[in-house]
This record gives sequence, structure tokens and C-alpha cells, in this order.
Amino acid sequence: MVKEISPTRDGHRVPSRDTGGDVQVISVFLISRFSLARHVLQSTLEGDPYIKVVATAETSRECALQLSAAGADVVIADGVELVGQELEPLAIGGRILPGVRVVVIAVQPDEEACLEAVRMGVSGYLAASVTPEELCRAVHSVQRGETVVSEHMTRALLTHLAHRSWPTKETVTLTRRERDVLGGLARGLTDKQIAAQLLVAPGTVRIHLRSVYRKLGFHNRAQAAVYAAANGLDGAPTGGGGGRTGAMALAGHRTSRRVPGA
Repeated sequence: MVKEISPTRDGHRVPSRDTGGDVQVISVFLISRFSLARHVLQSTLEGDPYIKVVATAETSRECALQLSAAGADVVIADGVELVGQELEPLAIGGRILPGVRVVVIAVQPDEEACLEAVRMGVSGYLAASVTPEELCRAVHSVQRGETVVSEHMTRALLTHLAHRSWPTKETVTLTRRERDVLGGLARGLTDKQIAAQLLVAPGTVRIHLRSVYRKLGFHNRAQAAVYAAANGLDGAPTGGGGGRTGAMALAGHRTSRRVPGA
């Protein structure tokens, strides 16, 4: 949940970019083993007037104990080496807790760890070389429901997932509209862009996506986008349209790629 925060850390209300009123500030829970790293990351994040660090902890276990009281929108876990073990306190049955958006900053990012993070439902997987601007953009992206992955991991992740034994078009029955929505997802379109292309409401797009997730057993947009690209669903929908190819399904910023949300 994005909540309105007033006053901000400097005792003043932050004006909205659009209306001049109070802005909706994203609250962040920061996890890092090192005090200096926590201090630097907090200063970096709060350089964006629309992000506020509301709590910090040394471990994800400490975070899990404080998370409900902190009311954070996004959790950033810095210096992660073993994804499954280090994030286990924030998960149930190997899946990140519902409603919790987690961004991992990996010490040594690799394909298998990134894949494990996606399976767990992590919203972002970034390399330690991420810039301050890219980190702040990632926070905004995951708050919108997008999945952010460091650019140099994207192609390896797509290649790995594309060769997995996904359900095929022959074994799963999708409606024409579900296939069109998946195609838009694979081309990197947001829910609103897909809705405009198909001449339907964004809420209708989300209903189709939930149906697709249920039929295919998926948990997030990254899995659905890769499935669509692997099964040739990344072309234009019936009636025209265009967009990016399946290889660009995780398209985004210079150093991080994302699956857009609404």
C-alpha cells in the first residue's frame, strides 16, 4: 500500500508533482548487515523526496518481526548471497509473504539465484553495481507492481526460463483475449497500454491476467511474460498493434529491466 505521509522527514509536507497537494510517499524497510551500508543506502533512497526509510534491520528475521508495525511498502535486502536462506523469514512455503514487495541487492548476482528469487516472488533482483538513480527507480517500479531485474541478468534469465518445460499452447486452453493480454505483456506493455490497445478497461486486463496465472500455475508477470515469448504469443493482437519483441519482455531502464505493471 502507498500511504500519504505528513510531515516528511524534514518536517514539511512534500507537494505532489501533479496536484500541488500532499504526495504519496513510498515507505521502505531497509535490511543490511553493515551499519555503514544502511546509512549510505538510507541517504541514497531519501535523496528521492517520494521515498522514506521507515525502519532498518541487520537481518531479514529482524525485519519479519518488525514489518507489520513498520507498515513498509517495499523491503530492500542488501548484500544477499543465499536468496532462499536469507529471505526465508519473509516467506511462507517458499513464497514471499502476500503483499510484501522485496527488492534484493545481490553481492554476486547469478542466473540460478535470480531464478530462485523470481520463483519466490521477489519483486526486484539488482546487482550491487546499481546506481542511486536506478535503485530509486526500481523502488517506484516495484511499488507499481512491476518486476525489476538487472539488465545483464535479463537475457540469461529469459534463455534459462524459455528452455524450461512450460505448459504449451496445446495443453492449456487460453481464450483469444487471454492470449492477446499475454502478448502485450511479452512486448513490455503496461496494463493500461494493453487495455488501450484492446479497447477494454485496465481492470478487464487484470481479470484476464489472474485467469492466466490460475490456468498456468504462475505467480508473477515475469513468468507469464517468458511463457508468452516461449510460445510465440508476443506478436500483435488480433486487429493490429505493435510493440517490442519477446526478447525485450523485461524492458526498462539502462541497467535494470522490468515487467511493467498497471
